[in-house]
Amino acid sequence: MLIILLPGLEGTGHLFDAFVKCLPAGNHAKVVSYPTASPLSYQELEELVARELPTSGKYIIIGESFSGPIALACGSRSRADLVAIVLVASFAYRALGRTGLLLARLPLSLICRLPIPDFVLRTFLLGKSASEDDLSRTRRAIGEVRPQVLACRVKEALTSDYGKRQLQPASRVVAIFPQYDHLLGSASRRSVRQVCPTVEVEMVPAPHLALQVAPMAVLTVLKRLGILP
Repeated sequence: MLIILLPGLEGTGHLFDAFVKCLPAGNHAKVVSYPTASPLSYQELEELVARELPTSGKYIIIGESFSGPIALACGSRSRADLVAIVLVASFAYRALGRTGLLLARLPLSLICRLPIPDFVLRTFLLGKSASEDDLSRTRRAIGEVRPQVLACRVKEALTSDYGKRQLQPASRVVAIFPQYDHLLGSASRRSVRQVCPTVEVEMVPAPHLALQVAPMAVLTVLKRLGILP
């Protein structure tokens, strides 16, 4: 099975290494990376991802966090045999609901230039037990992206209605929400249910970066649902 992996806010795709290493035999991943120096909109990123989609054969799209809306949009225009769209710790539009609209008024470009403290990474992304290696790896990936690009993506995630569209009925959507996600809340889950009324919801015991911290828990869900062999 081909797995198209769409990254979170940092967009490099480097943080997928642990998940890719855990893939069962017979599955292979294609990681789509986003530009680190160009502040592209959701629509522009959709066009970038669409060019990477296969034209034949079975595959799934996994959209992590920021990329949930892109995964949904690309799934609705699939040209091959799309088995499922899988959202992990993600949303369909306006990640934090009304709260996000208020947060978007903050000086995001300035905030994104500040160094990220360990407690922030542990609290909102990696969990309290994150190792120094986990912290360093995450910080390096984020550091590859220009602050203005990060700020643009944060604003898109908080304010954009881009993902507020109906999917084709044939698209199977699975949303995997981490139980210990302290970054996204109930608004993100409501957005997915509103856009995809038939979504299959699953929970995994993990922090926000579930694909990095608990890849086997996510894979167990995908195999149990018959999405992966």
